[in-house]
Amino acid sequence: MKTKIPNAQVRRKTIEVRDMLEDLHVFVEKINLCIAQNPKLSHDSKVKYTRVILDNGVSHMFELGNHRLQVDLQTDIDTE
Repeated sequence: MKTKIPNAQVRRKTIEVRDMLEDLHVFVEKINLCIAQNPKLSHDSKVKYTRVILDNGVSHMFELGNHRLQVDLQTDIDTE
């Protein structure tokens, strides 16, 4: 069962999530730059980013060592 969400709310949340992901990308690039500039750190320490297109949206995955952050954005939300 799908929940009805007003179009304006969906657009606002979509923009907020896109902004958050852009901020996260910038943060990841800064981390990777710091790692690259520090000879004591291994290049294996870099944050790996993967973007996967799904049938119903996009999955963004960030990995650093044993830590993983996954953000799934679904595009099949019903709107009024």
